[in-house]
Amino acid sequence: MNGFDKGLVRLNAFRAFMAGGGYISSTYTTTGNIKYDPYVLADFTAGGMENLPATSTLSKESSLLREIMEERYLTFIGQIEGFNDLRRVFKETDVRVAVTPNTGTELPQRFLYPQIEVDLNKSTPNPIPSLFSVTTVNK
Repeated sequence: MNGFDKGLVRLNAFRAFMAGGGYISSTYTTTGNIKYDPYVLADFTAGGMENLPATSTLSKESSLLREIMEERYLTFIGQIEGFNDLRRVFKETDVRVAVTPNTGTELPQRFLYPQIEVDLNKSTPNPIPSLFSVTTVNK
């Protein structure tokens, strides 16, 4: 599916799924400020709640993609997919999820190599790169 309209339909379908209990249970109900109301076109145009401020030059398509990336990030908390999404779109300042590192100013580029991997896998890099060494795919 390509295009803003089709993307918005898919995002709203996901939000409806989450409003119905999502991955927890159909009997789960949200209370308080947690809502999954459907988005409309105005939410993604300049000044809309997903494209602030009113002077924004971000396109509605980029604004929609950023919201989709945010939903993915929240859905994948604690899983590899969220980490990979962050690395994949890090240079795309318009659409990336703005995650601030807990320590320092850089996000890791890779996971640690476990010692068993270093000991038994002859194709493990030598020397072992740091967590923050830029990977080929992210250059």
